[in-house]
Amino acid sequence: MMLPQTPDDAQAEAQMMQAVDELAERTVEADEMRERLDGQMAELDAARAALADMQARHDALLRAAADAQNIARRATAERPRVAAEARASALRPMLGLLDDLYRALDAAQSLTADPAALRDGVEGVARNFEGALRSLGVEPIPAVGRPFDAHLHEALMSQPASETAPEGTVATEFRRGYRIGEQVLRHSHVSVAA
Repeated sequence: MMLPQTPDDAQAEAQMMQAVDELAERTVEADEMRERLDGQMAELDAARAALADMQARHDALLRAAADAQNIARRATAERPRVAAEARASALRPMLGLLDDLYRALDAAQSLTADPAALRDGVEGVARNFEGALRSLGVEPIPAVGRPFDAHLHEALMSQPASETAPEGTVATEFRRGYRIGEQVLRHSHVSVAA
């Protein structure tokens, strides 16, 4: 059996219903705030992860820059030693040739020296010198009878063409030229048949 409701009971029930509605609205608001807070926390976690990744990359770049500086410093410090070793390697073969030249000079001072033997000795020194240059990669530039090439030859004069020196070819070589691979060390001084 139900008791009849008094106006105070009805008012209390209405207040209670209003309080339940307000509580439900606040619960919805709280849930929405929690969802926003969860989203912001996820964004914060993503930002922290991105920051950690950037920091790791920054540290890696700093290490790479330090490594590059160390390599450059070592290369700069090593350069004089390498240059000195290269000079020594290039000059070592020349020392034996210098000895040969002194022997030839000693032989030339002797009154009993045979001029043909002296010439043979000097020619031997010249061959040895060319061999030493070849061991360093230096080769003479072919000239006489070859077509004139401004990259290899320097024309000092021209002369009339002949059967042995057709037009546009090198007729005479005044000074031999040399190169290492494709790099010209010294151009040949030549006359060109015209």
